[in-house]
Amino acid sequence: MLKHWRSLSDSDRAKVSSAATAILKYTGIGASIGLVAGWFLARRSRSSALKIANAFKPAEQPTVVVFPNGRAENLPIISDTLKPSRFGIIATHVLYLGGTSVFGAVGGGLAGIELADRKLSGDKKTVRRLKSALYRYQIDVWRTQADRLERMLKGSGY
Repeated sequence: MLKHWRSLSDSDRAKVSSAATAILKYTGIGASIGLVAGWFLARRSRSSALKIANAFKPAEQPTVVVFPNGRAENLPIISDTLKPSRFGIIATHVLYLGGTSVFGAVGGGLAGIELADRKLSGDKKTVRRLKSALYRYQIDVWRTQADRLERMLKGSGY
């Protein structure tokens, strides 16, 4: 890879480095925005869960239902099951933060790739030189892999 990288001109290497930096920067910005959005959503979700739990306080709710035929049934107290647990809070935060940071990083990465594509595809001669270096690198990798496979076949007796 390095010999093909060195075969490029300084301006070509600068363009490729600039494009790679743009992808990295936009991915980092997207992941950061995703983390902030995840933290905000997790806090909102927790406050909503607390509001729901507080709405079902047992002192304000009936405990028995009496049917028209006189039969009475006790109502279960569900306020203990609605109260957010420490594990649930931690899981909510981890899932929101993880998911939104991945979505943010993917979105930022796609935006960075678009910007990098615009940076690299401006000059047709540069594109031709970059593709030529990439193809030469791929040829070298395939030759190395083919040589390795041939050595494996000779060693195994096939």
